[in-house]
Amino acid sequence: MNIKVLGPPPVLRSALPEGKIIRLIWSDYGTGTIAGFNIYRREGPSTFVQDSCTSGLPASTGFVRVGYASGSKTVSFIDSDNGQGLQFGKEYTYRVVAVYNNGTESKASNEITSTLVSGVPVIKNVSINSTHPSTGSIFIGWKKPDRLDTIPAPGPWEYIIYRAEGITGTNYSKIKSIPTTTLNDTTFTDTPVNTQTSGYIYKIELWNRTPGNEFLVGEPAYASSVFITANPATGKSDL
Repeated sequence: MNIKVLGPPPVLRSALPEGKIIRLIWSDYGTGTIAGFNIYRREGPSTFVQDSCTSGLPASTGFVRVGYASGSKTVSFIDSDNGQGLQFGKEYTYRVVAVYNNGTESKASNEITSTLVSGVPVIKNVSINSTHPSTGSIFIGWKKPDRLDTIPAPGPWEYIIYRAEGITGTNYSKIKSIPTTTLNDTTFTDTPVNTQTSGYIYKIELWNRTPGNEFLVGEPAYASSVFITANPATGKSDL
């Protein structure tokens, strides 16, 4: 008679979206005899039912190992898709497996499915109010998020506005922070700026500011002002 002893499954407690990452949290495994935990992910929920003799996750389940958390007392892992950021609109399902020092895996945890928090501000206006080399003015208006999932991001929130010189600039500087409890504060006038010799591009971030759970919501919104130049030609101007 052969007896195969399997480690018990970890208990996965939550998969929390935070910007473009998902933070996994599980219960203390309760023993120091393991080396760490393998993290598995697939798109969409699975129908996998683990039998009493199976350890780990067979490839047929669609789960792929996406990370490893070292240490027997570790209880969390951040999935950032190797630093590239996860994608909006997809359902990510996770399971966690304990790994012993000889590489043997325990039974797999329960599974939890999560998605990134959708709902981002959309810039509608970047309009020149006045043209001046030192006291110019630009009006910025945006549409508040209309698909914000307020369960993982209950607020309060904060809009943060950044500006870069040039309509394709990338050297952004923070110019304004707007705390809000309603998301209805959706305009800002940027002044004084030089609107005579340059255009500007703006970026607006929305942050969830729940104490103990602060994170960037979705992708930042981008839009630039329009900057026109006139080149003289024979009997005409090229704009």
